[in-house]
Amino acid sequence: REHNGLHTYPMGKTDTVYTVPDGIESFQNGAFYGCSSLTEITLPDSINSIAEATFSDCTGLVKINIPEGVGRIKQNTFYNCSSLTSIDLPGVYSIEYMAFCECSSLVDVSLSDEIGSIDETAFVGCENIKAVFKGVTYTYNDFNALFDAL
Repeated sequence: REHNGLHTYPMGKTDTVYTVPDGIESFQNGAFYGCSSLTEITLPDSINSIAEATFSDCTGLVKINIPEGVGRIKQNTFYNCSSLTSIDLPGVYSIEYMAFCECSSLVDVSLSDEIGSIDETAFVGCENIKAVFKGVTYTYNDFNALFDAL
């Protein structure tokens, strides 16, 4: 833990559930990289920034909450989180390059009405996705229509 940020999750821990302590506001790049034993991570409302590749290769991750104060899902944040099945993005206005790339189990994504930017590579490899934006459901093959709606 550095200042109000989490530098890295301890390597070698085999816990399956982790709750980030209250007061943590941000993560360093790759803070949870490769923590494949984690299946559930609970983030406090104090989180306002998630760095690039924070949860990359957390292949066991099934459940995570994104606090409303997080506005951007940065590049590779959830890259290859192949067990993640759903995610709610209540305050997110931007989803960057390959943010959810290869999240092959990802089906349900709830997008904020404030979303204004989704990189065209953000959901590559998520063929079963159903993203809900302003009450409309978009499948992987409909994403061009979603991009046009932004």
